[in-house]
Amino acid sequence: MPACDNNLYELMGAKNHPSCRDNLNSTLKDFDVDVDGNPDPVNLFQNTPIVDLDGRWEVRESVAKPGDYVQFKALEELLVVVAACSMDLSDLNGGTPTDLMLEVFE
Repeated sequence: MPACDNNLYELMGAKNHPSCRDNLNSTLKDFDVDVDGNPDPVNLFQNTPIVDLDGRWEVRESVAKPGDYVQFKALEELLVVVAACSMDLSDLNGGTPTDLMLEVFE
């Protein structure tokens, strides 16, 4: 699912709402990374299942619980940008976004 952006929030009646797209672009600019055509996120804890053979999907509250985690191994040097989803206008975060904890191991 693509990152939320100003257009989505404006459609939902919320102007100037924080969005993952803006957060991603702002962070990438800080690292002198060209933001044109940047990729959409990998949504690790999002619950948006395809519910019909025609490809229709639904936004549902995450089934992730406190303490759930994902671990990645970097095989080369990279820049990782992470956002705790700020969506508070749908069931996506149960209406209440929560913090995200990151640990980097060397």
